[in-house]
Order: sequence, then structure tokens, then C-alpha cells
Amino acid sequence: MVLALLTALTAMLLTLLAAPAAAAHTEQPDTDPADARVLEKPPRTVTMSFTEPVGATAEGIEAAGPSGEPLPVDVQALDSTVAVTPAAPLAAEGTHRVTWRVPSADGHPISGSFTFSIGAPATPPTGHGAPAAAHGALVAHHAAQTLVYLGIFAAAGLVVFDLLLLAAPPGTAPGSRRRVRALAGLGAAAAAAGAVSSVPATVMWQSGATLTALADPGLWRTAIGSDAAVAAAMTGVGTVVAVGALPRAAGDRAAPAGRLALGGVALAVASLVVVGHSRAVAPSWLVVTADAVHVATGVVWIGGILGLLAVLGQARDLPVHQATATLVRFSTVAAGTVLALTVAGVILGWRILGDAEALVTTGYGRLLLLKVLVVAGVVGVAAWNRWRLLPRVRARSDPAARDDLRSALHTEGALLLFVLVLTGVLTSLSP
Repeated sequence: MVLALLTALTAMLLTLLAAPAAAAHTEQPDTDPADARVLEKPPRTVTMSFTEPVGATAEGIEAAGPSGEPLPVDVQALDSTVAVTPAAPLAAEGTHRVTWRVPSADGHPISGSFTFSIGAPATPPTGHGAPAAAHGALVAHHAAQTLVYLGIFAAAGLVVFDLLLLAAPPGTAPGSRRRVRALAGLGAAAAAAGAVSSVPATVMWQSGATLTALADPGLWRTAIGSDAAVAAAMTGVGTVVAVGALPRAAGDRAAPAGRLALGGVALAVASLVVVGHSRAVAPSWLVVTADAVHVATGVVWIGGILGLLAVLGQARDLPVHQATATLVRFSTVAAGTVLALTVAGVILGWRILGDAEALVTTGYGRLLLLKVLVVAGVVGVAAWNRWRLLPRVRARSDPAARDDLRSALHTEGALLLFVLVLTGVLTSLSP
């Protein structure tokens, strides 16, 4: 049943990805010379002025002469202005075209083109439309972001579960803790792999480059100095510190190793907030705070589900009363988590999309609606667990209660993992 549900949801995801993207960014900047302007003499520099700060590299800017020949250019970006200077003075009369693809303030690429003529206008050069995202680079970016989200939520969430939710005294239940730490280690490895691959994938996606650009040293120089590299470093350090300190903490959150592990969790969570949509939406203090709450509560929820599956399956060293206490503790925390997640999600959707119409007219909005529907289903399963199954487990009079609960937790966990896949895709779409 779970497999059939995930298959149906995946089919919906692929269908919705074909919907048009929203257009919250300015698609055409003010240019000097203006689009289609006729000049008496060649300009030394061409400038583009955007309505928000942008980044630009030579990989994302192309210039073509009257006959369509590519023209080498030097590119300089300062705040919201991009200056394009030909490597050699423009001597040919006729129409020239400049095409551009640059990352906006939230990291999403915007693109366009314009022309200007020297002497007399002519037919614009052909074959130089606005650069589009290469399919391979787009898929690589989707995959890397999804892996980062899956890894961080699993690793950080399981660390939180071990230190804050597992109702076993420090130093006890070694078998249960080993299983939790093994899963957290896998999550950290996935997060690190996704973070490393996301750095070049993000630059290729932003500039419209193909996968062959991986052999270009210029791409790597740009990647190393990018915001994606900063976020990747935070992800790697945060998850490694959190998971690495966990065995020394031995379940004691007050121990130095426990505090270090929770600090690593905070750093990993912050890595998802320093880039993305919340950076370009006002008021920034509200949106960034809501984004941080949204991510942190999701980490606690998903980590709790994965942790329960780890300790309730084969945990013979976890006494029944401690397993039950862990369930009760998580159920109580999850209720507050759902409330915080809902409030933060409403704020983010309101500020990022701008209006309700975008929920049904854009690809981003439709995917967001799908995410909301899946989360609503997860909340329904969680409510069933809390109000119907948990009392049966606490009563200890129904041998099948724990099996039913594990089955429900598997469903809840599978749906939450699908939500993370959706989230990874949403980060690659322009709202």
C-alpha cells in the first residue's frame, strides 16, 4: 500500500514539474545601451541594471557580433549592476546581441537577451537566445539538493532523537543507540555527498552550463567562492560534528559532547537557511525566522519517526516502559512541532508566492500544494498514532498494538521522505 501511494505521488510530481514556473523575478533589466538602440560609435562597456542584487560570471554571459560570431567579454558584477566589456573594441557595424543568465538574490537563475546596433540596424544574430538550464545540470542540481535535505534531516533528526527524545538513561540501551547512530551516520554521509556535488551543480544550473563544464577550471573557481560552497561547508561540518560527537555523549545532552553534537545540528540546520528563497523576500527577519523554524521542526519530526523505527523494531535492550515513555515523549513534542511547522509554512508560502492564485497557476505553487496535501496526510497518520494506537501500547494488553504502530510509523516515515524529495525540488524552482 505504501509503495502504491508513493508511486502515485511520484507520478503527480513528474506531472506538476511540467507546469510553468512563476515569475517573481524581474526578467528584463534596464540596459545601457537600451534594447534595440542604434549607436553612432561602439560602446566601451555594456551595463545591465537589475531590481535586486545579482551575481554574474563569464559562463552566464554571451555576446555575438553581426554575423553571429561569439565575442569574448569581461564580466563584472556589483550589487544589482552587471558590466560587460568586450575583450577587444567592437569594430563591425551592424546589430550585436547580448544574452545573459545570472543568479538572483535567492540563488535562482534569471535570463534574457537584448540587442544594440552600430551604424545601422540589421537582422539580429541568430542562435543566441537567452541561455536555458541544461537538462543534465538541472537534474544534477535537483538530485544534489534532495540528497542534502534527506541527509541533514536524517542525521540531525536522529541526533536530536538520541539526546532529547529517547527515554533511556545516559549510558543505557547500547543496542538501540548503535542503531540510531548507524542511521545518523548514513544520513551524514548522504548530506556530505549531496553538499559536495551541489557546489558545481548549482553553478552550472545558474549559468546554464552543461555537464561538460565540469572540466573547466573557471567553473570550479566560481564554485569555490559561491554561496553554495559556504552552505556546503556548513552542511559537512555540522553533520560530521553532530554525528561524530554522539557516541561520546552516550545519550547525555548536558555532557560537553552532547552540547557539541547539538551545536552541529544547529549548524547543519542553518546551512539550509543561508541560501534559497527566504534571502530575497521581505521582511527578511520574519521570513528567515519562519524558514529556520520550518526546517528545525521538520528535523525533530522526521528524526523522531526514524528513531522510533530504529528502537521499536528489534530493540531487545530497551525495556517496554522506556519504549512506551519514548513514544509518549515524541507524541507530545510532535503536537507542538506540527503547530510550529504549520504557522511557519503559512508565513513562507504567503511571503514567497505573494498571492493565492500562484498556488494553482505556477509549477512552484502546484508542487507546494502537493507538499501541503502530503503533510496533511502525515498529520492524519500521526493523529491516529497518538489517539488510537498509543493508548493501546500504553495499556500493554494488546500484543498487536506495537506491530500496528510500527506499520503506521513506516507509512508516516515514507510520506515524510517524499516531502523531503518535494522540498529538494522546490529549492530549484523560482517562485
